[in-house]
Amino acid sequence: MLARSLVATLLSIPATVAVVGALLVIVPAYNSLIMSLLLIAFPIWVLIASAAFMIPTPARSAAALITVSLIGFGVIASVKYLGWTTL
Repeated sequence: MLARSLVATLLSIPATVAVVGALLVIVPAYNSLIMSLLLIAFPIWVLIASAAFMIPTPARSAAALITVSLIGFGVIASVKYLGWTTL
C-alpha cells in the first residue's frame, strides 16, 4: 500500500502538470480560460491520483502515469516546436 501511495502521489503531479500544460498550449489564450484551467489543476490532480489506485499493481500504475506525463509533455513540446501557440 505504501508503494501504491507513493506512486499515486509523486507521479500524479507531473502528469497533472502535463495535462494542464497541454490544455493551456492547445486552447486559445483567453485570460478567463487560462485562470479557469489553472484553478482546475487541483481537481485534476486528485482525479489522477485516485485513478492510480484503480490500476491493479503499482508497477502498472507507475507506467501509466509516466506514459501520461510523456505524452503530455510531448504534446507541449511538439506544439511549441511547430509554432502553433502564442504562449
